[in-house]
Amino acid sequence: MFGKKFHTGLATATVGDTRTVPPVPTIISADMTVRGNLIGACDLQIEGNVVGNIDCDHLVIAANASVEGDVIARAVRISGALDGSLSAGTISVAASGTLSGDIEYESLVIEAGARLEGHCRQLTKGRKDETPLSGITDETLLSSVTDEALLSGPTETAVESTLSHLSSVPRRVA
Repeated sequence: MFGKKFHTGLATATVGDTRTVPPVPTIISADMTVRGNLIGACDLQIEGNVVGNIDCDHLVIAANASVEGDVIARAVRISGALDGSLSAGTISVAASGTLSGDIEYESLVIEAGARLEGHCRQLTKGRKDETPLSGITDETLLSSVTDEALLSGPTETAVESTLSHLSSVPRRVA
C-alpha cells in the first residue's frame, strides 16, 4: 500500500531497499504459564512463567516473570527470576533480577541490588572443545530426562534411556 513493498523472511522484514526492521520477539504474556521446553532461533521475551528449558538467540526475563529450567542463549537480560543453569555469550542481571544456578558466560553484567547464587565461569570466545553447560553434573542430566522416556514403559526403560543419554554426552577433559 502507498507504493512500499514488504518482503518478509525468517529473520527480518525489509521496507523497500533502504531499511531493515528487526524481527518481533516471541512473547510469553504475564498471565501465561508454559510447561515444557522452548527451542528456536528467535528472540524470546518472558513476561509470565516458564517451567522448562529454553534454547534461543536472545532472552529477556521481565521484572515479574520467572523461568525454572536451564537456558542456552546468545544474550540474556534478567529482570525477573531464573532458577537453573545458564550458558550465554552476554548475561545482564538487572537490580530487580534473581539468578539461582551455575552460569557460563563471555560477558557478565550484574547491577547493584541483583541477586546471584551459584558458580560463575567465564568462557573464552571461539572455544569449541566444550559443550554449553559442560559443568553440569550427571544428577542434573538425570533430572532433565524427557517425559517421553519416563512414560515409555517400566522404570527399567527410563533408566536405560537415561544411561544411554548420559553416555552420549561429551565430557570435558581436565
